[in-house]
Amino acid sequence: MKKFVCFVCILVCCLSIFAQGGSDKVFPSKPINIVCPSSAGGATDIIARAVASEDCDMLNGQPVIVVNQPGGNEMVGAAYVADSKPDGYTLLNGWGAPTFTFARHVGTLPVDTFNDFIPIIGLASYSSCVAVPKDSPFNSLEELVEYAKQHPGELRWTHSNVNGTHYVLGLDFFNKVGIELTEVVNSDGGAAGRNLVAGGNVDVGFFATFLTKGFEDRLKVLAISNYERDPLYPNVPTLAELGYDDIIVGYEVKILAAPADTPSEIIETLYTIFYDMLNGENCQRIFAEQGYSALGWNTEECINQVKSFDEQFARFVVDYSN
Repeated sequence: MKKFVCFVCILVCCLSIFAQGGSDKVFPSKPINIVCPSSAGGATDIIARAVASEDCDMLNGQPVIVVNQPGGNEMVGAAYVADSKPDGYTLLNGWGAPTFTFARHVGTLPVDTFNDFIPIIGLASYSSCVAVPKDSPFNSLEELVEYAKQHPGELRWTHSNVNGTHYVLGLDFFNKVGIELTEVVNSDGGAAGRNLVAGGNVDVGFFATFLTKGFEDRLKVLAISNYERDPLYPNVPTLAELGYDDIIVGYEVKILAAPADTPSEIIETLYTIFYDMLNGENCQRIFAEQGYSALGWNTEECINQVKSFDEQFARFVVDYSN
């Protein structure tokens, strides 16, 4: 009898080990966390939540959870993901933004942009804008530039993040048109920058165009920075149309990435999952309402695009320092 009981115990243990080993081959088998390295309400957050609102059979019933970890010009959340286990359960939205590319040419980052992460999929892109308070005396970008030339340092400006897309866009614009404005530093994301402009705390701001939605009675959009006009403002010209065709284009993308060393088979599975979610009905509806364009880039396409941005910013740093 004792031998039989011992045999049963051994059999149960073996079956338990076998079952455990089998479960490891199922991905995902627990919730996937998308870390947004900025505050709620900005593009990084909205895009992640739009995608996470969708379901996919390949998720095996597991949820996708969006977690905001703002701070340090997006480096707090970035460092957290870079140091996470490369198992596909902790991801970063916003990899490859200027806070990862431009910033590395002007300072030291706590992460290595190209060696600490592997991009999974390009989620969305959107344009940037130049906006002023609704009661501003400036009704065109030309009027603002002319006033700034005659009153150097008087006008105040802000952006979405130090070393971010809109920070670089503003600096490049001021430098090339020959005007000087006083920066009001913002490191809390695009929504915070928009609020500074809408509240009349600054004279002009550079941030994502979609953030003006719902603030039309408090903001005036003077120009769009993109390769074409924004559908939200079809009557507002681009910077290039206004003659500023050598300014860095404020075309921003949001790319989902995983820690380096995440197995290739997991990256491929994640790409398939998020590509499916990206094309879901609810996600597409939110994108259309916000003025985002869905991308769907694979790993190689993401790397190539971000390297292109990185080279552009490297040239800008050289030009600006001269």
